[in-house]
Amino acid sequence: MLAPMEQLTRDLSTYDACISAILPGILGLKLTLEVDTQDGGVKMMKTGFLKALSHRFDPLLTNNHATVATAVDPRFKMRFFMSDVVRNQVKVAVRDAAQEAVCYQIDDDAAANYNVQPQPEPDINSGQATASSGTGSPTVSTSTQEGTN
Repeated sequence: MLAPMEQLTRDLSTYDACISAILPGILGLKLTLEVDTQDGGVKMMKTGFLKALSHRFDPLLTNNHATVATAVDPRFKMRFFMSDVVRNQVKVAVRDAAQEAVCYQIDDDAAANYNVQPQPEPDINSGQATASSGTGSPTVSTSTQEGTN
């Protein structure tokens, strides 16, 4: 009974473990514990483990990062999402994550068109602004030519 838990712990503790493997691992462990039939004392212990697993890991079933990662991982895809309602919710989450990623890419491309130039710092002694050697706060210029003010 403890062997599946030990194996899952080892699998998820490796340096290259992925968030996408958590949901399938936990759901597989739950199925293993539910199916395995043993004597009465072991059943009580399994019931306790199942309750603890549910308490600790059921919030991950609604976590967008975990569900999207599992859905886009080619090892798992949508296999571990049992109901059509959950599958549809995951598909919407994947679509939203993809749209958000595209928006970030567009923002990064737009930001590359701006030049960042140092802002003059006030001279403490005279009270006037002086040009600094880049140590001041940067200002964004929409000019695409270097050296224009």
